[in-house]
Amino acid sequence: MGSYFKHLHSFLENFKPGMGCISRQVNYSNQWVCNTNGKWTELCKAKFTADATARKESRLDYAGGSQNETFFLKNCGFFSERVPLTHLVRNFDKQIISIYHPTGDIQAAYRLFSEDIASVKNTDEFEQIMKPIRQGYEKIITQAGKSTLEKIWNMNPHSGEKGSILESLKNKGVYINFLEDLGIKYPLIKDYVEMVINAGDVSPACVVSLVRNQGELEISDPDIRLFLAVHYLSLNRKPKKNK
Repeated sequence: MGSYFKHLHSFLENFKPGMGCISRQVNYSNQWVCNTNGKWTELCKAKFTADATARKESRLDYAGGSQNETFFLKNCGFFSERVPLTHLVRNFDKQIISIYHPTGDIQAAYRLFSEDIASVKNTDEFEQIMKPIRQGYEKIITQAGKSTLEKIWNMNPHSGEKGSILESLKNKGVYINFLEDLGIKYPLIKDYVEMVINAGDVSPACVVSLVRNQGELEISDPDIRLFLAVHYLSLNRKPKKNK
């Protein structure tokens, strides 16, 4: 006996290894579902995941997300443009939600987080806000994977792959290029990038800028949440131990 849709999904997969050099992409637009009462609902949200091949990093040429008001999936062809750092964003989202809105409303959770940040008057208050976020640091960093971390941060060469210690935010490369593109839409991020490049890392000026203006950012944009995740993880780095 059949049933109604419960977990609607789509996938893009290459079944012929010899075709792995050819890039493929699919876009989904005008997506609707109808319930048992005949009510139609537009699909405006989707979750992007990857299979075991991607998780163990056998291939890195995969991407997915939103593009020109459509959802898209892309793989193969050895393309090098940025792919969403889904694990990093998703785990940071979970941490913020667990602290600010356990019922799972991501927009409400980030709004309350931004209000907390905007209310900061001194370093002690800032540290109090950072304390519960810091508790999830190890899990977020470990699950992100070394290759992901190396796209964003300079790493401590003396640390192991698990629990790798982040030394400083890279001021050039894939992540900064991503921020520069994001800065076209968000002047706050454009200024942030300039400060990182000039200081060689996340500077006190970067922190102050977000404390004052974080509420202006569009939390519904996953790229913004990636930016916030990297910023706050950068502030919660473990210092190197003196030998």
